[in-house]
Amino acid sequence: MKTIVIVSQCRFPEGDPGAVRMYNFAKTLVGLGYDVLVIGLGSIAKGFKRYKGIRYLSLRQSNPYDSYIGFSIRLIGFIKKLKRKKNIHAIILGPTMINVFIDLKKYCNRNDILLIKDVTEWYSPSEFKLGKFSLSYLFNDIENRYVVDKSVRVISISTYLEHYFQNKNISTERIPIYFDQSEYKNKKETSASTLKLLYAGFPSKPANMYLILKGLSLLDDQSLKRLQFVIIGVPLSQVQEVFSQEKETLERIKPSLNILGRVPRSVVLENLLKCDFTVLLRDGQERYAKAGFPTKVIESISSSAPVIMNLTSDIGMYFTDNVNCIEVKGSTSTDFSDSLRRALLLTASEKERMANNAKGLALKSFDKDSYNKQFETLLN
Repeated sequence: MKTIVIVSQCRFPEGDPGAVRMYNFAKTLVGLGYDVLVIGLGSIAKGFKRYKGIRYLSLRQSNPYDSYIGFSIRLIGFIKKLKRKKNIHAIILGPTMINVFIDLKKYCNRNDILLIKDVTEWYSPSEFKLGKFSLSYLFNDIENRYVVDKSVRVISISTYLEHYFQNKNISTERIPIYFDQSEYKNKKETSASTLKLLYAGFPSKPANMYLILKGLSLLDDQSLKRLQFVIIGVPLSQVQEVFSQEKETLERIKPSLNILGRVPRSVVLENLLKCDFTVLLRDGQERYAKAGFPTKVIESISSSAPVIMNLTSDIGMYFTDNVNCIEVKGSTSTDFSDSLRRALLLTASEKERMANNAKGLALKSFDKDSYNKQFETLLN
């Protein structure tokens, strides 16, 4: 049996979105008949562990700096030992430091192992305080432009990235975010009297959270009383910071807000089952929005929660306004507020219809077997 090793510096199995993506890759590959091992930076532990049938190994060390700086050396050393016992057909590389990518590419080229790089983002300077001079921006840009070459095959998360690599004659297949839909529960009944919203994630730009909350503030008092907005992943201090010049505005909408900050993923999933809609607002002209594919959107519809959002990246290829989402017709706070007013007018049956349609889309296009052909093409 051929072995595929999935490598990242994510907190596997459920510590971050990258780890969840690697888990779902593993589920697909096991279903295709491969022996799969995931290597990451989960909790400190000795030896192999199993998570829902997936075998994994954590290379995390007690010294946090050594966990990252020494990761490449420990990784290559482990793969050398594994290669003596297993037929390593391919290594799929998720998010890591750039030196890990470079070292692993050299090793795979010398040892006739197929290296597949999962490319999920291409940053914009506006996401960072130092702009183009931010190290995170620079390393990501160098990686996509130069480190990814014809010796590597690529999983592109979006058509923007797919076209970029195709134009460089690099073998690539487009595989967006997806989940094992059987692991997601069905949504409970909904009500027309209240509108329950959820934001769960870490906004690429604080301005995006400002626009969403500013949109809330444009509603009349009666509408605000009917609205409950849970915010996960963004601490109260950050919300206060973006409204530092508009404290009265924040005070007015505060009764409608429930800011939870960072919580375990299980809490996110629980709140997805309680909400009517999740929300997302991004500037579609920014490179990060064109190149990425928002995890939170697919996780939302997997839990039967449609999304109030503008259709950036490839989202418009799948979603239809008033069918499985409510489209925000632009990227301003006024645009978002207009969409909230539409959502507030929905009846309970209309909300239920949209929830069912959202889950139907998840089952059709974002399940663990939705991209079997793309994986088979990459691995042949």
